[in-house]
Amino acid sequence: MTDEFAYTGAQATFSYNGGVIAAGEVDIKKTRAVASSGPRLGKYGQFKMGGSFDFTGSVKRIQIDGELLVALMTDTPTTGTAETLKSGRVLTADGWVDNTDTVIATPSRIRLTVATAAVTTAGVITIVGEDANGNGITEEVSVGLLGIGEYATSKKVFKQAYGTYNHGVVSATGTITVASIVGDSTAGVGAPLYWDMIARVDSGSANIVITALNCFFTAGGFKHTGPDAQGKDEMTFTMQDVDADLTVSYVSA
Repeated sequence: MTDEFAYTGAQATFSYNGGVIAAGEVDIKKTRAVASSGPRLGKYGQFKMGGSFDFTGSVKRIQIDGELLVALMTDTPTTGTAETLKSGRVLTADGWVDNTDTVIATPSRIRLTVATAAVTTAGVITIVGEDANGNGITEEVSVGLLGIGEYATSKKVFKQAYGTYNHGVVSATGTITVASIVGDSTAGVGAPLYWDMIARVDSGSANIVITALNCFFTAGGFKHTGPDAQGKDEMTFTMQDVDADLTVSYVSA
C-alpha cells in the first residue's frame, strides 16, 4: 500500500438514517469474543476458538438540535400542532382571560400574535397550562412594542393552555391571537429508533465502507460547560443483528 491510499479524518463521512451528518468524531469497534476450553491436563495453555462477534460505535457532533437524543428515547416523537386557542384577546387592562380552546392535539409552543393594533406599552403575558406529562406549568412571555403581525413565542411546550394573564401589556384598540404552533418536537420513552449507518473513507480510487443496518443508540449525553466550549451530542450505538446486517467492503487500488 502506498501513501497515495493513506486515510485521514478529512476524507471520512458518516451517514445517519439516510443523510450525511457533520460528525466531529466517529469511533467504530468490532470485537470477537474467545471461547476457551478451560484448564487442560498436560498443557499450559487453553485451547481457544473464535466466539461471538459484536459491533458497537460512538459518534460525536456539535449539538444543533435534539434529533439524536430523541432517537435514543423513541422512534415516534410528536410534533407541534397549529391551533387557535383564543382569538381577540384584548389588551386594555391587566388580568386573566380564559382560552376558548384549552387542549392541544400534540404538545406545542404557544405564540402570541398582535392582530389588530400595535402594542403601545410593553409588558409580560403569563401562559398557564400543563406539559406533556400533565404537570402544571406557567411561562412569563415578554411582549415588546410589537406591530400588527408580529409575535412573541413561549419557550416551554404546552399540552394544555388554560388561559393568559396580562401584566402591563397595553394596546388600547388592539387584540392578540393565542395559538399553538408547529416546529417543535416532544419525546417520551418508547421503542428506540432503528437507523442505518454508512461510515466510509475515500482516498483516490481506494476506499473503505462499513454498512450497518438497524442500528440503535444505547446512550447519549447532554453536556455543556462554559462559553468557550461548544455543546456536543455524544452518542453510543450498536446494531440489531451483525450476521444479517453488517458488511465491510474495501478497494485498495
